[in-house]
Amino acid sequence: MQGQKNLNGVNVDQLFNIMDRVKQNPDIAKFRFRARNKWTQGTHNRATTNGFYGAQGKDRSRNPMVFDLDEPPVLLGKNQGANPARTFSLPCRAA
Repeated sequence: MQGQKNLNGVNVDQLFNIMDRVKQNPDIAKFRFRARNKWTQGTHNRATTNGFYGAQGKDRSRNPMVFDLDEPPVLLGKNQGANPARTFSLPCRAA
């Protein structure tokens, strides 16, 4: 559409529209993410995420994502997956 502002691939007009809607109805901003975790052996475990509640509705638009998590040998693991702290706290890097 003509007149829409995009910054780094984000439709800025749409972003501000969503922000205005949240100001009018803060319940839109309530999100609940779900994950299941299964211990396999030692420090190895498998986490599965699928769907979430947000914007006042359930979202199941993606297939489940499965993450194998483990520790390095120095922490008694077998490197069967990423260290959990590394997986969920990866730093953002500027381009």
